[in-house]
Amino acid sequence: MPAPPRPNIRQRRLGSELRRLREGSGISQRDAGAHIDGGQGKLSKFETGRQNVRRLELLALLDLYEVKDQEAREVLVSLLRDSRRKGWWHEYGDALQADTVDSISLEAECECILQYSNMTLPCLLQTEPYARALISGLDPHLPDEQVEFLVRLRMRRQQTLDSVNAPRFVALLDEALLRRPIGGPRVMSRQLRRLVEAGQRPGITIQVVPLDQAVYPGMYGSFRALFSAQPTVLAVVETPHWTGGRHVEEPSQVESHRLLFDTIRSNALPSKRSLELISRISGELAQDERW
Repeated sequence: MPAPPRPNIRQRRLGSELRRLREGSGISQRDAGAHIDGGQGKLSKFETGRQNVRRLELLALLDLYEVKDQEAREVLVSLLRDSRRKGWWHEYGDALQADTVDSISLEAECECILQYSNMTLPCLLQTEPYARALISGLDPHLPDEQVEFLVRLRMRRQQTLDSVNAPRFVALLDEALLRRPIGGPRVMSRQLRRLVEAGQRPGITIQVVPLDQAVYPGMYGSFRALFSAQPTVLAVVETPHWTGGRHVEEPSQVESHRLLFDTIRSNALPSKRSLELISRISGELAQDERW
């Protein structure tokens, strides 16, 4: 029997909020379940996001937990509504991992993306040849058709930065990754020219941490944080892993990563000097290509 689909990030957040409210009111899962003509098992599924709560059930639980603040109630109702909303990525069905779906949906709906990369360039800024070389190199056993599928998906995700409500995107890059010729000098040189073009667009900021910053906090590893002023779009940190991304939703950890990002940024070159450095490295790679 196939495993049930993993709840999306909004279902998990709504469930955790319901659990927090119930525990704060001192009501057991059994009693809360009985209040909506269910049982302890049903409440457990609601609180873990494994089963969608209906709107009337949600309102009944909020009444039981004595949540009277109208704004707080509306936030949870909006969270429920958004958890059911389908975006373009749902066209891919089961072909996408749950972590990938979470990442894409957050990209499409957040207002700001802060990304620090010390090994590979951000997916949203990659060219097709760079992405193809990277994906196939990371998993040499991946079938060609799967590589092409992932490349097309990555290119589709980049349209987020071209949308009317595109998020503000700030990318901090370790200089070392700019000098790693993924795909060869020609591919990398053109990729860096693409970075320079992107860094000149409104809403996109690219800064480089130079090699003369021998040791700095970003050496712990890459991450990106996605934020919004809207309460129904979550503040989340993603950290890469070879089996897929890991999402951190705990507010204190999200804030710690935001502060870490600020610290790394203090070690980076200003945007103009960063783009000049990227352009210079691109020229050096183009020179290598001619040889």
